[in-house]
Amino acid sequence: MKTLKQFNKANQTKDLDEFLSVGDEIDEQLYYHIGCGYMAPAYDNGNIMQGGDPIDSKDGIYTYRTVSQVNGKYYYLGELPEFKTEPDED
Repeated sequence: MKTLKQFNKANQTKDLDEFLSVGDEIDEQLYYHIGCGYMAPAYDNGNIMQGGDPIDSKDGIYTYRTVSQVNGKYYYLGELPEFKTEPDED
């Protein structure tokens, strides 16, 4: 399991993308750091949370750092396209 404390130590030489791999189990503190540490989450349904600012846009699709909570365990899911809470209005 990777922890926020480990990341804070590694942060001197590694950024979050270098520290984590898709599917890594993370501690609760790192889960909230990714989801809420920089700003309010862009998406939160209680089990999946996406960090506030989009990372980039590829062909108009924004990606966000995404974490998940399942049965009391926390996981890093990587950079995923945004989850929409409401359909786009035409």
